Amino acid sequence: MKKSIVWVGFYMMILAGLFACGTNKGGVDKDMGEVNPPDNVQTYEVTSSDTWTMTSTEGDSASLIFSHTSEGLSWADYVYNSGSIDMTMLIWARVLLQYPITEGDTWFESGGSNNFTLDSTIVVEDTDAQVEVQAGTFTSCVVTSETTSVDPAYNNGIYIEVRKRYFAPALGLVKVEDTWHTGEVTTGELIDFEVHDPDPDDYFPLAIGDWWKFEWTTN
Repeated sequence: MKKSIVWVGFYMMILAGLFACGTNKGGVDKDMGEVNPPDNVQTYEVTSSDTWTMTSTEGDSASLIFSHTSEGLSWADYVYNSGSIDMTMLIWARVLLQYPITEGDTWFESGGSNNFTLDSTIVVEDTDAQVEVQAGTFTSCVVTSETTSVDPAYNNGIYIEVRKRYFAPALGLVKVEDTWHTGEVTTGELIDFEVHDPDPDDYFPLAIGDWWKFEWTTN
């Protein structure tokens, strides 16, 4: 099922209950190396159970293992395969979504990287957004905003202060906007994808063979 998943008006998101704020161990709990704004195309493919394998136009690759449960979506392990590129554009917070998804939900994380402590606050800003990217226009999207606080000396001041993620039902991430401490803005938007038999209420499908291609640009 390709490019026919969540076009305008195709799905309506189901809201359920109220989820209390939580505190979690942060996702940045190992040395992630230097983080710098990218300008390339990256493809993310589910190569085995709950595992994304990323490849870029520069020939670099990495793997990310997710934990996808009834309580939420998080990532469990990150592996460099080759080169120096990583997926921190997408996965800085350990917990990406908490279920049920409710507008206004907020959770907090604290972790370490390169001997610095990073504190993050993630909030669900919207549960019914319309997002237009190269791959199409998607409705009923969930928007999360992640704000990170760290000593400005971290990575010589090159780090992301605010990250917004846009999740479309039955498709997953369609857009990411990263605002750097230096003032630059990196945007990743979906340009092509293939998702097989997704659940219309799933905001991050992980069927083997699913893939998403993003174009990253920095202003």
